[in-house]
Amino acid sequence: MPAATMFVGELWRYPVKSMAGEPLLEAEIRKDGIVGDRLVHVRSAAGRVVTSRTRPRLLGHRATLSAAGEPLVDGRPWSSPEVARDVEQAVGQGARLVRYEGVERFDVPCPSSRCRLRAGTQLPPRPGCGANPLPLTLSAQNSGSR
Repeated sequence: MPAATMFVGELWRYPVKSMAGEPLLEAEIRKDGIVGDRLVHVRSAAGRVVTSRTRPRLLGHRATLSAAGEPLVDGRPWSSPEVARDVEQAVGQGARLVRYEGVERFDVPCPSSRCRLRAGTQLPPRPGCGANPLPLTLSAQNSGSR
């Protein structure tokens, strides 16, 4: 079976895990993932990570990254009292946003090197992969300076 060529049609970043994210034209990918992705997540009153799989109302809020690199929720700082109220309404009393930047915050492995990726990029085929392999793990050389 010939190897399939993969094409990156869209890039998305989710500064707050399980909230709607933001489309990107270009992304820097490091060992810990796309810069600015999943910096904040939701914890229940019991201390468990909460996702939109069990609390789909979280997807009604859009998370973006400010020019300073801080997550915003619906255009407001993620740590604001207004956002805290919204999170409790979506998840339940005592739910809160927590910042955590460890690599464990991702559900899938991240690339082992640093690279830049643009929407519309054609990726070389990966031997042994079907037409739609998941998860996509990139192997890229350092792109150097921009």
